[in-house]
Amino acid sequence: VMRNLLRRFSADERGNIAIMSAASLLLVIACAALGVDVGSIFADKRRTQSAADLAAIVAASDLTNASRAAAATVAKNNYPPDSLVAVEPGVYKADASLTPQQRFVAAATPANAVRVTMQTRTPLYFGKLLTGNSSYNVTAQATATTTRMASFAIGTSLLTLNGGLLNQVLGSMLGTT
Repeated sequence: VMRNLLRRFSADERGNIAIMSAASLLLVIACAALGVDVGSIFADKRRTQSAADLAAIVAASDLTNASRAAAATVAKNNYPPDSLVAVEPGVYKADASLTPQQRFVAAATPANAVRVTMQTRTPLYFGKLLTGNSSYNVTAQATATTTRMASFAIGTSLLTLNGGLLNQVLGSMLGTT
C-alpha cells in the first residue's frame, strides 16, 4: 500500500511549478541575505582601513606622541577607543628586495615610522542564523613613515607697495592690500 502511494505521488505532475517556485524563492532570499552581510563586511573593512591609514599618517607626523595622535584620529572618525589595538613606532626601510612585512621593524630606533592596528565589529544581519554570531571582527593595519627633507627658497620682488595712496587705490580695485 505504501509503495503504491509513493509511486502515485512521484508520477503526479500537478503543482510542480509551485514547489519549484517556492524552492527557487527560498534560494534567492538566502543569496540576497548573504549579499547584504558580505557587502556590509566589505564596506566596514574599507572604512576601518581608511581610519587606520589616517591614524598612521597622523601618528607618523608626530612620532613623540604617536599613540595620543592615533587615538585622537580614531576618536574623530567616530570609532570607540578600544578599536585602536596597537600603535607601534619603529623603522621602515623602503627596500624593494624585502617583502612588505620585512620592511617595518617594530621598536627599532631611531623611529621613522608607525604601524597602527585597529579592530572593529561589524553586525551580521542574516548571517547570525548560519554562524550563531551576531557580529564579525574586522581588522585593519596601516604603516606610515616620515621623510626628512631640507629646503630653502630665494625670492625677489620687483615692486612692493606698503601703505600710501597707490596701495589704497590698487587694494580697493583688487580687494587686497
